Amino acid sequence: MYKRHKIGIVVPAYNESRLISNTINGIPKYVDRIVAVDDASLDDTYKKLQGLSNDDRLITIRHKKNRGVGGSIIDGYLRLLEEDVDITVVMAGDNQMDPQYLPVLLDKLTEGDFDVAKGNRFLHSYELGRMPPTRMWGNVIVTLLTKISSGYWSIFDTTNGYVASKTQILKLVDFKKIKRGFDFEISMLINLNILGAKIADVPIPAVYGKETSKLKAWKVFPGLSWTFFSGFWKRVFYKYIFYNTHPLALFLIFGLLLLIAGLVIGIWAIVVTGGHPTASTALLAALPLILGFQLLLTAVVIDIQNEPK
Repeated sequence: MYKRHKIGIVVPAYNESRLISNTINGIPKYVDRIVAVDDASLDDTYKKLQGLSNDDRLITIRHKKNRGVGGSIIDGYLRLLEEDVDITVVMAGDNQMDPQYLPVLLDKLTEGDFDVAKGNRFLHSYELGRMPPTRMWGNVIVTLLTKISSGYWSIFDTTNGYVASKTQILKLVDFKKIKRGFDFEISMLINLNILGAKIADVPIPAVYGKETSKLKAWKVFPGLSWTFFSGFWKRVFYKYIFYNTHPLALFLIFGLLLLIAGLVIGIWAIVVTGGHPTASTALLAALPLILGFQLLLTAVVIDIQNEPK
C-alpha cells in the first residue's frame, strides 16, 4: 500500500519481449496488484510474463486477438476494479515510464484534490531533447487539438500514457464509449471532462532507450481526426446542452454559422464582381465574419474558464 491506499498497475504490452521483464521487476514493492495485458503479441511476451509468476502481485491477461493499446488498458482497468484498489496507474510494457516518479503521481491523488494525474514530458528539457523530433512535433500538434476537443486547456502532453486515476472516477466511466486504439487517451480525456474530473499535470521525464514506436501516423490520422471532431461535439452537447443549458452552445453555433455566411458572401461577391467588390458588398461579408469570430472567441474563453479545477 501507499499511504494507506491500495495501488494497482496496468501494464499493456504488445511485442515487448525485450523489455517486459524489466518493466514488471521495476515496479515498486508498495504496489499491491499488477495486471499485465498481452495484446496478442507475435513474440514471446506472454512467455516472459509467465516466467514472472513468482511475483504474487502479478495477474496476466492474454488477448487472442489484438485489441489495441486502449483495449488492453480498459481490460486492465476492469480487472483491477474487481481487486478493489484505490488508485490505478498505467505503465507501458516498454519500460519507458520511470517508476521512481510514481510517488509524484500518487501524491497528487492521495494528498491533493485531484481525480487523475498525468505525466508531462515537455517540462524536462534534457529528456525532451532526446525525444525523436517527429514524435515531439506530433505530440505538440495532437496536444493542441486535444485541448480544444477535451476542454482540458491547462493540460499538456495529452498523449502521455503515464496516468494515475482514482478508482471512484473510473467507476463512472462508460468504457463501452471509449476508443480502443491510439486515440484512447484523447477519448478518455473527453469523457473525463464530461464527468467533471479534475486532472493534475505532473512533470515526469520519459525514458528513451531500446523501445520502438509502433505508431504509424498515416494510419492513425483519419481515426484521430474523427475522434477530435466527434469528441468535441459530444462534449459540447453533454456539458453545455444536455446536462446544463449554457450560452456557450449558442455562441458556438451562431459563431460558426456567421463565419460560414461571411465566407460564402465574400466568395460570391468576388466571383460576381470579377474580383472588384464594392465597399458595401465587402462590408456585407466582413460583418458576419467579424461577429462570428467574436462569438467563437467568447465561447473559447468560457470553455477555458469551465475547465474542471
